[in-house]
Amino acid sequence: MSDASNLWVELIKVSPSLLMALVAIVLLIANADAIARLLKKATKVSALGIEIEASAASLDKAVELRGLDKVVSHRARMAVLRRLSAHAALLRGTRLLWVDDQPPNNRNERALLEALEVRIDLATTSAAAEQFLRNHQYLLMLTDVRREGIADEGIRFVQGLAAKGLLLPAIGYVGTDQGGLARPAFFFGMTNRPDELLQLVCDVAQREGV
Repeated sequence: MSDASNLWVELIKVSPSLLMALVAIVLLIANADAIARLLKKATKVSALGIEIEASAASLDKAVELRGLDKVVSHRARMAVLRRLSAHAALLRGTRLLWVDDQPPNNRNERALLEALEVRIDLATTSAAAEQFLRNHQYLLMLTDVRREGIADEGIRFVQGLAAKGLLLPAIGYVGTDQGGLARPAFFFGMTNRPDELLQLVCDVAQREGV
């Protein structure tokens, strides 16, 4: 058999592989945009995993600081982290007012929200909080209850806002020893648990449709 014949025989042998390769190349070119979108989505999922991991550390610290390690389950923690991720676009760019005479006690909860690009203004007194409310628009207000030497100052402050035309969704964030406190009038919610606090924030954002 001549060299030319041998060449054709070899080409015929490998042609199926070449054909499959050509088909694969054509398909890749034809679906380049779809593949790019899938890769972009996969990258976002990977990044989201990193964000959740970092947020989990802040949430764990918040729970530990309040002595609620045995109360707030792993499932509850992961549930609120997933919800925060799902509501990230809704929360991004919103503004909250946090009223508490001991701001460092809430630093981990604030870190979670600020990681989602939520702006938080801090006030340590009712007077300062009222001034903030007169000057800015907020999605909601977070407040402690026992403040300025008065056991229910936070409740009094929120309930007095209606008469001043300053009423907004308010969430009471109370001390660990105040768990189970009934939700007062004009309050959207009341809790002493970090995970429930963040769930309530998501509830307000979802209701307001910001």
